[in-house]
Amino acid sequence: MPDTISSPINDFSTLPTDPGGYGHSGLRGSGLSPLESLAVSTAFHPAARPVPSAHSDAVLQSTDAVLFYVHRAILARASLNGFGSALLHAAAPIAVNDDSAVLNIILHTIYDLPSAQFGPSFPTLVDAVDRMQPVYGLAPTRFILPATSSDLFAQLYSHAPHRPIDVYMLTAHHGLEDLQTRGSDRRDDGTHGRHVSQAAGVFAFG
Repeated sequence: MPDTISSPINDFSTLPTDPGGYGHSGLRGSGLSPLESLAVSTAFHPAARPVPSAHSDAVLQSTDAVLFYVHRAILARASLNGFGSALLHAAAPIAVNDDSAVLNIILHTIYDLPSAQFGPSFPTLVDAVDRMQPVYGLAPTRFILPATSSDLFAQLYSHAPHRPIDVYMLTAHHGLEDLQTRGSDRRDDGTHGRHVSQAAGVFAFG
């Protein structure tokens, strides 16, 4: 799960601007009272400035109630569907149907920021990749590249020696040929090549 900071509901300086949505009634639609707290991403909070020249102008809320302050223009350029139509909503926060661990990886990937420091599990990485295209209109082949700056590529690649078939299946499903080729070269023992060949047969004929 990404690092978060606790923000009191009535600490207006750290909450999204939404006239009529806040005040002494707390966060609209959240079920929180004015004295309760919510979590804000340490990477995507109002003062974080992942883009030094721009202030955030949208707030996403994960299913586990973590807020991510983001930039509409960046999400719009990255996504083919308005980030799952989230950008069509003017009110804040905008609810998305993923937990903070998955959303954190996706946003770090869009912003070309490293996320390995959060220690995401392999299943979480897989969930993030699987959600990119169908939900958020993000083509994995555009973002998961063998370039030095592609942190998600490096994280997936690091799992290849221990989960060769899983990595192969993920890369084959999303057309990540560079990762598929490099991952198949990493092996713990001599059986790895045989297992990958068998998996290839399943994809070819199954």
